Amino acid sequence: MDRRNQVVGVRALRARLSAYLRAVARGQTVTIGDRRRRPVARLVPVERSPDGEHLDR
Repeated sequence: MDRRNQVVGVRALRARLSAYLRAVARGQTVTIGDRRRRPVARLVPVERSPDGEHLDR
């Protein structure tokens, strides 16, 4: 998973979700595609706000 933006299917995403999340945390973007690899969603890194706030768990 060293490409900056890659299209993955739902099956691959489910099987390797932790690895894809680590890649996103490193700054990569992962595009989720349907069965025909048409993009339907995107995982992108969360940007921190200037005041240091971030998403709550």
